[in-house]
Amino acid sequence: MDMPTEETMKIGESRRLIILISVLLVAGFFATSLASYFVSKAGVREAIIARRFGI
Repeated sequence: MDMPTEETMKIGESRRLIILISVLLVAGFFATSLASYFVSKAGVREAIIARRFGI
């Protein structure tokens, strides 16, 4: 069995970094979308109530 060389270790580290950055980007997109959904939901709810009761 071959010992990992310095070059293969760097490739492994860079792949791990790319995966970490990708996960962080996906998580950030998901969090932003979720926050946007709840803000929009609250805004629509307030608009419907205001229109219904003429506030």
